[in-house]
Amino acid sequence: MKKLSLILAVLLLVPAMAAVNVTVTDNDGTGAGLVGTVNYAADANVSAFALTISVDGGAVITDFTPALVGESKAGTGNQGYGIFPGSIDINDTTGDVNEYGTPVVGTLPASSMIIEMGALYGPGDANRPGLSGTLGTIEVDKACHVSVALEPVRGGIVYTTATAAALGTSGGDIQAQTQVAVPNLVGMNNPGSATALTSVGLVKGTVTYQLDLTMAAGLVKTQNPVAGTMVDPGTAVAVTISCRGDINLDSSHYVNKTDITALINYIANPANGATAPTWRIPAASAPAMNNVNNDTYVNKTDITALINFLAQNGVAPTWRVVCQ
Repeated sequence: MKKLSLILAVLLLVPAMAAVNVTVTDNDGTGAGLVGTVNYAADANVSAFALTISVDGGAVITDFTPALVGESKAGTGNQGYGIFPGSIDINDTTGDVNEYGTPVVGTLPASSMIIEMGALYGPGDANRPGLSGTLGTIEVDKACHVSVALEPVRGGIVYTTATAAALGTSGGDIQAQTQVAVPNLVGMNNPGSATALTSVGLVKGTVTYQLDLTMAAGLVKTQNPVAGTMVDPGTAVAVTISCRGDINLDSSHYVNKTDITALINYIANPANGATAPTWRIPAASAPAMNNVNNDTYVNKTDITALINFLAQNGVAPTWRVVCQ
């Protein structure tokens, strides 16, 4: 194998001064964090780019991802600069590409980098890249200004046919991702809380259920992070949804010791009118069994016995609460 350095040498036979704008567009607002897109726009077809990209303010470039790796092909959505003359490996015998390598010359992270990117098509070839497009994406560790300059030692920008021009508008700013405030979800139903989150660029996280006889079933009791917390777009917000004491053996949410303790406290509170729950257990059988047709309501003594049963046996009851 050998490095296909001859590719760049051939491409650079034409003087490297092209009327090309190479700009960096901040990707903030798409959940991409500290990432910018490196775009180009030329007044004629370009064969190769050799650019120095640097950042200021003590920032470093942590990664550069090319928009294309491999040959530019019309009609496939893959037209661009995917040949990397500085690192491509070619099989000596077959001429096939063993590895396209990387457009970055040197190593990252660094405060500046050189990229080399080419396309091996001449005038009139339908596979050649368009007059504008994307070279790739650059990732940095903090907000900064990105500068783009020609790398003259490696040829700068090479037109397919043009012989003179200049690098036009270049560079751009990558800003810190704009954070958003977590909305107050408490009291919303489950679908409503999901809508509230997506409307500000957040997502629903883990959903848990907890028995609560003080509020209607299916409403958000608590959330994490709490309302008003500033977070990055795309952050997941976990919620706890209220349940009532209705029996549903097809539910997947078991009543646990915490739930039963809450129920005891509810029944014991005179302000609640000592209302008995509508679910029941058999008076003469094991407390871990369910029978909605039994006439003996669960009372505080029964629930206390059930708590003791759970504590002694370390098992969850086989009856469950509706949480939906």
